[in-house]
Amino acid sequence: MKPEDRQSPGKLSQQAGQDESVPPQHPARRAQRAAGVSAGAVAQGTQLSNTVPSKYIEENQKLCLVLRTAIDSLYLSYPGELSEDMFGRLDELKEIAQGDEEAEQAKAQITIGNHLFAVASHGAGRFRFVLFDDRFRLNISKGSRLPLVYAQISSEYLTAVGVECAEQELRFVVSSLGRVDELAQVSRADLCLDFIPIVPMDQWAVQQWVTRARKKAAYWGTGDRFTGWMIGQGGNIQSRTYDKVLEITEESHKPIFTTSGRRVAGKPMIRYGVKSFRRTATP
Repeated sequence: MKPEDRQSPGKLSQQAGQDESVPPQHPARRAQRAAGVSAGAVAQGTQLSNTVPSKYIEENQKLCLVLRTAIDSLYLSYPGELSEDMFGRLDELKEIAQGDEEAEQAKAQITIGNHLFAVASHGAGRFRFVLFDDRFRLNISKGSRLPLVYAQISSEYLTAVGVECAEQELRFVVSSLGRVDELAQVSRADLCLDFIPIVPMDQWAVQQWVTRARKKAAYWGTGDRFTGWMIGQGGNIQSRTYDKVLEITEESHKPIFTTSGRRVAGKPMIRYGVKSFRRTATP
């Protein structure tokens, strides 16, 4: 054996230490390297998943274009008691609204703050009076066992001024009716998401819904046009996914509100709406 072929114990121990410092490779990583696949290529090929944070999803891989998220409608209850003077005034206006002449019925109005409310000729369930304008709808009782007011804030007004401003204005109106004992309680909140899907809604499979709800229903309209989904009907939390443009055209005839103030021309706009109920004494 030649001298240069001999290795000293120091060199052997040094090489052994270098070998031991290299961590063992995972079998999958070894297979990737054997196939000539780099780590970068694997990262770019990450499949879409609801467990992958959105910042790791490429723009062209996103499943939808979000146009708007909002509180679509809000229902609030105010515990308290109706004043005797206001009770008598509303009772008189309700009788006027029940008259036979339209000219007389038009006089059934009351001004509170900067609101001109129409007084309905009927109540709502156990609520004796109903007042409404383009911003609020108020179901009013004498108080005690029922809330003084069960109120709905319109979707348009929520979009225009926001929840806090709308609630402050509503509280002023309610306080003008009598004594308010507590802060407003949320009886129901409707949340919405307007978006443009990449996959048409009629191609969604019922098995793709991730939910604990047992009831799932699909709906079709005129000409077998698919109109939407209803999940959890009758429960405390319900969701509805539907063609908002079709709903406006055929039913509500309301304007479309989006983040940019308009919808994307030529594209379907889908609304995913969630209703959350708090079971209280409501109509």
